[in-house]
Amino acid sequence: MPIKQYAGYAFLILALFLLLYFYTKKRKYPPKKRQQTMLIFTSVYVTTLVFLLVIRFLESANLMNIAFIFPAAFMPVILKILLNERYAFFGVIVVGVTSLFIFESDTTSIMNVLMVAFILLSGLTGVVALKDYSRRIMIFQTGLIVGAMNVIYAILLLAINNSTLFSLNALQVIFYAFIGGIGSFMLGLALIPLFETIFGLLTTSRLIELANPNHPLLKKILMKAPGTYHHSMMVANLAESCADEIGANSLLVRVGCFYHDIGKTLRPPYFVENQLQGINPHDRLTPKQSRDIILAHTTDGADILKENHMPQPIIDIARMHHGTTVLKYFYFKEKEVNPEILESEFRYSGPKPPTKEIAIINIADSVEAAVRSCEMPTKEKISTIVDGIIRDRILDGQFTECDISLKELERIRETLKRTLNGIYHQRIQYPDDSKGETK
Repeated sequence: MPIKQYAGYAFLILALFLLLYFYTKKRKYPPKKRQQTMLIFTSVYVTTLVFLLVIRFLESANLMNIAFIFPAAFMPVILKILLNERYAFFGVIVVGVTSLFIFESDTTSIMNVLMVAFILLSGLTGVVALKDYSRRIMIFQTGLIVGAMNVIYAILLLAINNSTLFSLNALQVIFYAFIGGIGSFMLGLALIPLFETIFGLLTTSRLIELANPNHPLLKKILMKAPGTYHHSMMVANLAESCADEIGANSLLVRVGCFYHDIGKTLRPPYFVENQLQGINPHDRLTPKQSRDIILAHTTDGADILKENHMPQPIIDIARMHHGTTVLKYFYFKEKEVNPEILESEFRYSGPKPPTKEIAIINIADSVEAAVRSCEMPTKEKISTIVDGIIRDRILDGQFTECDISLKELERIRETLKRTLNGIYHQRIQYPDDSKGETK
């Protein structure tokens, strides 16, 4: 192939990646997220290019029709799971253009054009067919669907090429096409964990695994701090409802809530939900000693999660879910004996919530604790608590680092009230019968 053709294809691929860069930039991602997105796309593309070159080598070794075994849906499927559907469709285009270059021969052949068409159709089918990728079995089932569609595409392309449909050659093409469809998803299942590890990604399937009650860290919370475990489950229900309401990542919110207070497992009795029979160890401590123990649970939690190689978004939730809020109770208690004490000395280390998901958990965590400690919570009391906590967070500037809007905060407010009223609704008191049993 002449050098100018190599140069032409190289510049064409470069142009596509420039479009990808400007599209990513237009999405207004933070610089770190933009770099990560480009690295993921490039890494998946290089992996796909290796597959293409291997297929081309096998084809040059006189393995007839082996090109149809190429896992055309691999790159789009990986990109849909790791990034989103738009990047997946962009991946289909990039693979199609690259395959036109790879399968180009010295003599123009209609079979090369049909091969590129097959790759584009298979890739598009993979993106459209893959809907539920929270479970690996669903990914495998989608692979079977794409394999079946590949068979149909192969038959149609053979017909267009005026090939005999009942020949050994045609059956070979159909078999390879089916294997290529399934292979795309099998390779995806095998390599997704690798990409997750390399780039520190948190996919839906990974979140599902972390939500398993049998996870060692969740069992640790249950055994060492059962009150905290119950509190975390309640916060998860509240926060998930709020995330659904404003379109945030509800699964991340739910799983993050499960682990957000794991730092309390180091000193369970010092947190009110784990105190039994009214025994409060803080009664024996100074406000500053109590402050140090309470404030440390966010950094302790982040350290525990790091030691257990948990994904970074879960670690961030544990560290940031209190933002830089003030530990008011012990601050005012210390102020009684030391009027000169600075409020900043009783603030969490933060930082402030940088995402909507952490902002939601910030609110839901405080609301659940406040309502739980409220005696006989009524609709009016719940409304006052929710309004007061959200107002304090806004006035304290806790949401200045994330893009949550006042409209979204209002929807969160109403969702919390509605959900809490459903949990703490007043029950009818049934009269006792003569045996003291409830009728």
